[in-house]
Amino acid sequence: MRGYHCIATALIWGFIALSVWGTVVPVVSYSKNTGLLGGVFYQDSTSDGSTHQALLLSQKRGISTYVSRRNMILGPVRWNIDLYYTNMGSYYYGPLPAGTVLNDDYLMYQNVWAKWGVEIPLSHGWDGLLGLSYTGYIEDPIANSKPLFTNQSDVGVMVGIQRDTRNREINSTSGYFNTLSATLYAQRLQLVSDVRWFVPLPPKSTLATRVYTTYTRASDRHIAYDPCAGSYFYMRGYQPNTFCDAFIGFAQVEYRFEWRSFMHLAPFIEAGGMGPQLFSMNQPLLSYGLAIHIPIGPVSLRIEPAFSNNNRAFYFGFNHVF
Repeated sequence: MRGYHCIATALIWGFIALSVWGTVVPVVSYSKNTGLLGGVFYQDSTSDGSTHQALLLSQKRGISTYVSRRNMILGPVRWNIDLYYTNMGSYYYGPLPAGTVLNDDYLMYQNVWAKWGVEIPLSHGWDGLLGLSYTGYIEDPIANSKPLFTNQSDVGVMVGIQRDTRNREINSTSGYFNTLSATLYAQRLQLVSDVRWFVPLPPKSTLATRVYTTYTRASDRHIAYDPCAGSYFYMRGYQPNTFCDAFIGFAQVEYRFEWRSFMHLAPFIEAGGMGPQLFSMNQPLLSYGLAIHIPIGPVSLRIEPAFSNNNRAFYFGFNHVF
């Protein structure tokens, strides 16, 4: 995957240059582990419901880039495109094979994934889903003492159904979302169920709930495919990749309200479990915290402390996690 970071960087800057009317937010932070981190986040939406996002982050370990264009209307269908690349790797606190040592609990790898899909109108508000997904993964043989996961280069075919009545896709305040999908790779099958409700409450608040399950059937476990606790989007109170397995099921509840015009708050709780088989929950999970949101036009800057029974975590990002 050499050279992918150049392509990803060119894509994201080209995307921003072509979409000058959106919101651009600079990103600057510092920590002992990552050093100085810099980047830029871009977001825009159009009157027809299409949304555009792009993110570029750079620090001493490498870069991460993400580009998304969703709900593009072309003829009778809506098209979605997502591209992601990182050579930063990630923290890994899961089990290690004998003799494997990670410096600072950090696993160095390159990961690229791309998703293309269409939403085809069916009946009674439901859409059919059809798409392709690519996953690439290469570990750094110098930074890691031994290989932890196998290198991957795999294309999958996705089919599913979806119903979406949300008032908007990003930072929803009302409506309902339900998707069921299956993605078939050469040696893996991924099943996903994602249900979300957004109930507006007075004054200027929203009760947001989500019930999510996913299962990956495969002969081996892999960080590029399997769900892991300690994610940016769920079970946020755990250390990154503390628990990874074939199945995870959980519920999330957030009460989002406007504390001040310049600051919105969202206390949240997440509960569920994961295991090696479909619907198994050998490892119970519980996470909670408080998301602090600072509105910047259509973008919401998110600062978030999160907790579990034996850990606390801190996140910095954009918009609500679902």
